[in-house]
Amino acid sequence: MAKQWLKRLTVAQAEADNSNENIVPFGIKNSEWVRLVSKIRDGDQLYAYREAPPRHSRAFKNAIPSEGVALVRDGDVVAQVATRGR
Repeated sequence: MAKQWLKRLTVAQAEADNSNENIVPFGIKNSEWVRLVSKIRDGDQLYAYREAPPRHSRAFKNAIPSEGVALVRDGDVVAQVATRGR
């Protein structure tokens, strides 16, 4: 995954950023979110991310960037929930 970290998050921030008033955090992807949160260990970090195909690729013009929240451990993505795109 080519990554562009947008901001570091807490669990509470990620849930607030990805919830509507009367819907559970991450809506239909709530079970994915619950699984991600269950994997969190001391020292792990959550990041909002956004990735797009390389500008020089044919797909760039019509591509929808992938956005979401990633769980990062020791510099590696160990879980993620896409909120847009893939």
